[in-house]
Amino acid sequence: MSLTILMLLSPIIMRIEVPLMSRKKRSFEEQQRIDQQLWYDELHTTQVKLKLNNKTDADILDWIYNQKRDFQKSVQGEIKRLIREEIARTTLESCRCTPTENGDA
Repeated sequence: MSLTILMLLSPIIMRIEVPLMSRKKRSFEEQQRIDQQLWYDELHTTQVKLKLNNKTDADILDWIYNQKRDFQKSVQGEIKRLIREEIARTTLESCRCTPTENGDA
C-alpha cells in the first residue's frame, strides 16, 4: 500500500509513490501497558515546550547540548533544579520582613 503525492515543480508535475508506514503488531499486554502509560501521563503530567532561536538563544542551546553530552545529568532534571533554585531564592527574598512589618516599632 502506498500514498501517491503529486508535486508541482514549475511547469513539471511529479508523481511520487510513498510507502505507508505499517504499524508494529502489538500483543494485548503490550497495548494494555501503552494505554495505561498514556492514561497516567494524561492525568499526572504536563509537557512544556520552549521555542528557542538559534541565534539569540545560542547560549541556552549550547548549555543544553553540553548537558546532553554529560550522560550523568538529565537535561530535564537540570532545568527543574534551576527553576526550583529560582523559586527558593525569590520566595526567600519576598519573605524577608522589615521591623515595622513584624509589629516592632
